[in-house]
Amino acid sequence: MVKYVLDEHDRIIISHLQKDGRKSYKDIADEMGVSNVLVHNRFKNLIKEKMLQVVGFAKPEYAGMNCHALVFLNINTSVHLDNAIKSLTNVEWVDMLCITAGKFILEIEILCRDNEHLFDIVNESVINLPGITHSHITTYLEVYMDDEDNTGKTEPIFRDGRKANKDQIKLNDTDLKLIKQINKDGRKSFKDIASSLNVSINTVRKRFQVLEDNNVIDIYGWVQPQSLGFGAFCRMLIFLSSIDHLKSVVLSLAKIENVRFIASSSEKHQLEITMMCTDNLHLQQVRVDEIHSIKGVVDTEVITYLKVLVHNGSNVSL
Repeated sequence: MVKYVLDEHDRIIISHLQKDGRKSYKDIADEMGVSNVLVHNRFKNLIKEKMLQVVGFAKPEYAGMNCHALVFLNINTSVHLDNAIKSLTNVEWVDMLCITAGKFILEIEILCRDNEHLFDIVNESVINLPGITHSHITTYLEVYMDDEDNTGKTEPIFRDGRKANKDQIKLNDTDLKLIKQINKDGRKSFKDIASSLNVSINTVRKRFQVLEDNNVIDIYGWVQPQSLGFGAFCRMLIFLSSIDHLKSVVLSLAKIENVRFIASSSEKHQLEITMMCTDNLHLQQVRVDEIHSIKGVVDTEVITYLKVLVHNGSNVSL
């Protein structure tokens, strides 16, 4: 089977959809100086070839998701691994699922209501999977920056700023159902959403606008990092000399172009980041020259992602 290779038109279309997943074919075509039909056909091909998926994502704090955890698994055979992946991709609360080259084969990111909810999910849907030889669970204490969708760097947000934003809007039942509809298809029409929710199109349109205006939701095109030339996609554990350096280190990390996600951890390392680099040599250069030079950073550990299977709750497996 011949692997689909992105050309310049594909990359430009993807770049538009990374910034606005619901941008119309016409608007994209006008800016590219090509026909609407070309953009529409390229989009369909990208979806068909599983090179692109447009997903909708709600900020966890608005959706009542107050527990952000990582579950690591080792599995003893390839058959058990395949079956585990099939099962985990159908678990509603799995936000990200990756095959890694680290100590564990699978890394599962879970977004859920609280620790009790996490306990139930892990016991009912994870640790009873056949073939598991070892598991480990950790939680993020606070997420400061999340740009794994590659839509553009944002300033890190600390706890006080996040609370102020959260107080601006409270989601109702229709909002939560709407978010669930666009999670797997960010371009789903308002008409189809309204039909699924048994409400008017106007209600969907108004609630969507409120969610968008208040930065509750992001809708964007997701592409496997390797397809965009990022041959090294990894999670990095960062050890600090003192917790007093945490805020200044976070601010310094956020300025590094290749850093896409920053959070504090409940483990021995104080911070975790994800990075997208062109290759392993580039990764090592950023690690040594930029990260290890930050005051307060004393050590790092890299876990390479071989393949992303679920991203922001949507199956993006190639």
